Amino acid sequence: VNATKTTFVRNKIDLIIATDSEAYEMLYSADSIIPGDIPVACIYLENKDKVPPAKFSKIVTTMSIEANIKLGLQLFPAAKDIVFVFDDSQYGEKEAVLAKEISLKYAGSVNFSFLSTKGISYQDFLKRINSSPLNSFIILSTWQMDTQGNYRVYGNFFPFLSRIERIPVLGVQNLSLGTGILGGYVTSSWDQGYKAAEISQKLLNNPKQLINDTIRDVNLKLDFNQMKRWRISTDNLPKNAEIISQAPRL
Repeated sequence: VNATKTTFVRNKIDLIIATDSEAYEMLYSADSIIPGDIPVACIYLENKDKVPPAKFSKIVTTMSIEANIKLGLQLFPAAKDIVFVFDDSQYGEKEAVLAKEISLKYAGSVNFSFLSTKGISYQDFLKRINSSPLNSFIILSTWQMDTQGNYRVYGNFFPFLSRIERIPVLGVQNLSLGTGILGGYVTSSWDQGYKAAEISQKLLNNPKQLINDTIRDVNLKLDFNQMKRWRISTDNLPKNAEIISQAPRL
């Protein structure tokens, strides 16, 4: 805190941006030492617990969790179980909290389980996923996966999506496309970053204004190879679906 206070005194700062939920929580706790003439923009994942102080501008990002629940139930109407897989980072925990809030809307009609590697071995993690009922699907939200669908645990990467054989996997992040997931309503962190920068630019132009905005950009994208694997016809897809990995038609 003292170092932050010293920085404010010695340097002219035109704008402070909390670029993720962790930075947002730091600014939230340092509210009292931030000079009132410096505009602050908080970019954070939607939540009901911590609302930024009234003097901070708010740029809320969203995860397409509910849209993917509805998509999964449309593509797999017999599904009675949904597994939400998240990583054991702080951000992953926040996504799980959001998913649990949304799951309450479906109580009594669909069973939800929430799973990460926190506190269990990777082998048990996979075992629990693969022991899910056949009439189920996964919604995957993780930052711990590489472009080959391998999962990062304890500093090493292990085969992940290739080990899930009986259950289709929907994703919420654009980065997961092409790794072995079926697809889903995905968000792009890059696009969110650009839009947040554009919104923040308004504060530089008019430091006294307050901005309260939400970035809701999502795109429905599905992998053609995974569609064949799960026998999904294009006739069953929403009209706005974009299909990737499909050979061009002559």
